[in-house]
This record gives sequence, structure tokens and C-alpha cells, in this order.
Amino acid sequence: MIKKIILINFLFAFCLINLPPFYYIPFLKNSLFHSYSLSRILILLNSGIILYLLIKRKIKVDFRKNYLILFSFFFVSQSISIINSLNISQFLYFYKDLLFVYLFIFQSLVIVNSDANKLKIIKILLITSIINIFFMLIIYFLPEFSNIFLKDILHDKYLEVLNVNKARGKYFIEFIDFAFIPLFFLFFILKKKDKVSVFLGYFFIILLIFLSTISNFRTHLLMIFFSLIGTVYFLIPKRRNFFLFLTLFSFFIVNFLSIRLNFSPQITIERVSLSPEELGSIIGRFNMWNYALEMFKSSPLTGIGLGNYYDYLPNKEKEVFSIFKEREILNRVTLINPHSIFFWQLAETGILGIFAFICLLFSFLKSDLNKIKSKNYLDKSFLIAFWSLFLYAVFNPPIGLRFQVLFFLLKILDKENLSIIQG
Repeated sequence: MIKKIILINFLFAFCLINLPPFYYIPFLKNSLFHSYSLSRILILLNSGIILYLLIKRKIKVDFRKNYLILFSFFFVSQSISIINSLNISQFLYFYKDLLFVYLFIFQSLVIVNSDANKLKIIKILLITSIINIFFMLIIYFLPEFSNIFLKDILHDKYLEVLNVNKARGKYFIEFIDFAFIPLFFLFFILKKKDKVSVFLGYFFIILLIFLSTISNFRTHLLMIFFSLIGTVYFLIPKRRNFFLFLTLFSFFIVNFLSIRLNFSPQITIERVSLSPEELGSIIGRFNMWNYALEMFKSSPLTGIGLGNYYDYLPNKEKEVFSIFKEREILNRVTLINPHSIFFWQLAETGILGIFAFICLLFSFLKSDLNKIKSKNYLDKSFLIAFWSLFLYAVFNPPIGLRFQVLFFLLKILDKENLSIIQG
């Protein structure tokens, strides 16, 4: 009975994390009634129960591959970065998410111990991903509805970032579901034989391609391209060339239709051009990385502290005077992170943090190289999804709670893959 409660709490918390942050009691817009807060409470409750069961030796944790040891080293390297923090409150704001991720990952090592539990986690991931797809379509095609009804439901900070980016023609901020194309393909098309499931699988994949086309985020295009190519190459061994051609053809057809039907004044693929505006965006990114290097030089061992990148920036970057409030918000939101997981770790957690992260990454890479020739399709699906998320983190702020949980959870899910899904 106790183990069932732990599983239900874990799955419900995972479901809440995968959805846009919202107030589950809309007329009480308080942090206590926030979906992420509820997920944290559930995980904390689980932690207490699991600790009790561990003391009583009624459960065990899977320590194989030293995953928990490596992640614990990473957690410690992030924790001691408080030494040079200028803004302690900002450090604690980011640290609470890190602590939650650590507890979540620890619990997943206890819970992800059977095919049945893994299937439940994957189903929640796919169901919430489908909800996210339609939520993004509503935001794009029904902006008035979203402005009127969603403003009292969505979390204030999330809505603020959403609106600021929408004002400059960028949509679906923090949307990372493009990485899950291989899972959609595996569970709806490859594993199922009925026509309805196959149709739905292709339908959701086409919707994801479409969203990447109109989002105006270059990283979305990179993620969708990597996921599509990876899915075709690893999950369709027979007639691979034909499906590869079909995938690329469909990708460019959707982009072409987006232009012809004028879904957006500018589509994502146009941002690959070297126009003055796009060059300015790229140069700005390099400047942020350069500032991160300077911060690393000032505190090389432990970094400047989690969440302190903005506080260590020169005043000329932070002081933006504008009659438009959105411009000031955009500047604050954009400059909170150097937009790269490597430069983020280097600046904010120093040598210890970047070394711990590279150790984790090397462990993941070593494991995945052995899976390339595997006949387990779930192995390969997780491989594609994880490295697609990694590509996102190389060029974007990897600080969202959902991203951090999925980034590490995907590597736990593929530790002991489902025996029922073989090539």
C-alpha cells in the first residue's frame, strides 16, 4: 500500500511538471496553489516515506553505473557555488529547483524498477506532450481566448515571458516536446498495428513539425531536425533511404506551406539567414558567452553562484531605459543566463561544476555509444530524445524545471529498458 502511494505521488508530480505552470485554484493566485508547488510537496512527502523505508530496509535503490554517485557530485558542485554569490535570494530561487530535481531523480531510482512503472511514466510523458501541443496551438491561433481566460490560470512569470516573446513574434517558449518524436513514432506507429494509432502518430509528428516552423526559435528547428533524422535512421532499419527522403520532403513541404498560407510574418527557417538582424542576435549570444568566461576567470573554482549571472553583468548591459515595459522585461529575462549549458556551468559553478557535468555527460555518451547497435528500439528512442534535449541546452537557458527533470530522468529510464520493445 505504501509503495503504491509513493508511485501515485511520483506520477502525479511528474504530470504536473510536464504541463505549463498553472494555478489549480485560479481565484487564489498564490504560490501555495501553484502546480509546481504541489509537485514539490508530493516529492517531499515521498522523500520522507522512502527515507523511512530505506531505514527499515524495505526497499533498495539502484546504484548501478554509479549514476546516483555522479549526480550527487554534480549536486554538491552546484551547492558550494553559494560561496561567491552576490544575490543569495536568487541563488536560493534556483537551488530549490535543483534540490527538487535531485529528490525526484533519487525517487525515480526506487520507482523505475519494473516494465509496468516505466510504461506508466512514458504514457504520462506522451499524454502531457499531446496536451502541450494543443495548448501551444490555442495560444497561437486563439490569442484573444488565451489573453482572457489563461491569464487567471497560468503562472504570472510564465505568462509574462510568454507574452514578451509573443510581442516580438516568437512563440512556444520553453516548449521542448520536439525531442519526443521518436517516442511518438515508437508507441503510436511502430508498436501499434491499428490504423487509428498510426494516423494519430503521424498527426502528432506533423503538428510538432508545424510548431517548429512557426515558433521563430532556431533551436526548435535544430531539435526537430535531429529528432526526425534520428528516428528515421535508428527506428526504420528497412527501406531507410526511402523514409529518410520522405522525412526531409515532409519537413520542407510543411515549411513551404507555412510561407504560402501566411501563418506567421516570419517562419523559423528564415532565421537561419545571415540578415543584419539575425547576425546581431548571433553576436549578442557570443557576447553573453564572453561575459560568462570573464565571470569564470573571476571565480574559477566554485563559480559566481547559481542564478547570479545577471548580477555579475556590467551595468551597461543591465541598464536598459525604454518607454516600453516589455523591452525591460525582455532584457531581464534574456540576460538571466548565458544561453548555453556549458557557459552556464562554467560561469556559475566554476571548475567543479563543469567537471561534474562533463563527467555525467561522458557517462551518458559512453552508455549511448553501446546502444547504437542495440535492437531495443526504446533504447534508441531515449537516446535520440536525450541528445535532442542536449542540443536545446547548448544554445538555450537550461533552467526550466521540466527540462532539468527530463534531462536526467531520460537517462534513468534507459538504464533498464523495457524487454517488450525489441527491434
